[in-house]
Amino acid sequence: MGQMKSFMRIKIVFFLLVLGVLTNFSPSWAQTVTVNTGTTYQTISGFGAASVWDSIASLRTIAVTLWHDDSGSPPASQVNGQVGLSINRILIDESGNSNWGTEAAAATLALSQNPNVRIFGTSWSPPAK
Repeated sequence: MGQMKSFMRIKIVFFLLVLGVLTNFSPSWAQTVTVNTGTTYQTISGFGAASVWDSIASLRTIAVTLWHDDSGSPPASQVNGQVGLSINRILIDESGNSNWGTEAAAATLALSQNPNVRIFGTSWSPPAK
């Protein structure tokens, strides 16, 4: 019975602490935010993904969805179920030119869907000594 009373006391103390914290929130914490649309701090120049994990066969089935170019459409029409990626990162295989087939095919596929897509390659390994 003593443990039960102790547990109830802990519950009551906890409840009172939570209640005290919640009631101490006041509107005085509120701040005014001023948005100046004439000031630019950062420009987003595109959205992208890497195509290195997918085979070209699987990319072909979703290419229109990934890289569809709707930038000429009004903003309300750009929400059309397409991802609309404008950047494609491909793998630079450190083993040499003979392994470029899949990446070149992915880049070509992206460009066929959106001629404005930016393609760039990156090495995925540390620099050689």
